[in-house]
Amino acid sequence: DLAARAACADPAARFDALRDVLVRLRQLRYYGMQERGDWLTRRTLVVDDSETTRRLLRRSFENAGFLVDAARDGREALVCMRRTPYDLVIMDLEMPVMDGWRSTRELRAWERDAPAGVRPQRVCAVSAEPQRRDGALR
Repeated sequence: DLAARAACADPAARFDALRDVLVRLRQLRYYGMQERGDWLTRRTLVVDDSETTRRLLRRSFENAGFLVDAARDGREALVCMRRTPYDLVIMDLEMPVMDGWRSTRELRAWERDAPAGVRPQRVCAVSAEPQRRDGALR
């Protein structure tokens, strides 16, 4: 399981998991995204309180052909997601100010009340704490 390997404390396992993520990103770029038409802009938001992680993910996504914005916490992410429709949001769950759980819940509530034509944004939740898997982000 890729998520379990990425959450692993072993640096070698985490590196392997990140390499697998990059392989899948390239597959998305070359196969899935080009076949879907103009509605997919490859616009991505990376949300993490770690500047190092934000830089690493930004560079990885940009190298795979994505347009990337970044936010330091859930509150900044919420502002970005209300202003810009993203094809993919990579959201850390454990952050100061507003965590990823609350940010995603507030986004979903906003999307339910939003004008017609606003499509739900895909949020990929990541965490170093594997025991927090039970909170569905709906």
